[in-house]
Amino acid sequence: MKTCLKILVGCVFFLATSCVKERINPSLDAHKKDDALTSHYIGQSFGGGIIFYLDSTGAHGLIASNNDVSVGLWYAGVRLNTHAKDSAIGTGLCNTKKIVKAQGDNGVNYAAWQCDTFTAGGYKDWFLPSKEELNQLYLHRNVIGIYTTGFYWSSTESGKGHAWAQDFTNGLQSDDKKTITRFVRAVRAF
Repeated sequence: MKTCLKILVGCVFFLATSCVKERINPSLDAHKKDDALTSHYIGQSFGGGIIFYLDSTGAHGLIASNNDVSVGLWYAGVRLNTHAKDSAIGTGLCNTKKIVKAQGDNGVNYAAWQCDTFTAGGYKDWFLPSKEELNQLYLHRNVIGIYTTGFYWSSTESGKGHAWAQDFTNGLQSDDKKTITRFVRAVRAF
């Protein structure tokens, strides 16, 4: 009887783990196949704009809008810390949300608001790039077709009255007053 019980428990365990593997593995295999079929490149028209950054898998990255959204101020007329201090790739969306939450909609078309409300190519998830995202945009400006000389705003704040901008003439990043007018280019992630 004990032997039969051990065999029965062993069979149940085997079947249970086999079912779990069958349930999980097909989705993993499908994901791997999707990634393998995805062949993106910098400069590709995709997702409502042009790809300017790819992660190590090549399946995910950042897209720039086809044109500048505007020329505008970084802030909405209220000097305050928005706590949008992240500068790494992948932080621009969070920074943009923090800026819009802190500044609100007071009728001033500031940089983060312009990107947050921007719609292009059927997409509404655009944002103001972080300092490092903006640098990637600068590094690939010719492939994307950005021939503007002058500074662009990033979403990275450096203090109550300052935020980071980048000169697209020479790549210099500077800590500028939020009251200065700069170019604004929206980006989105995929």
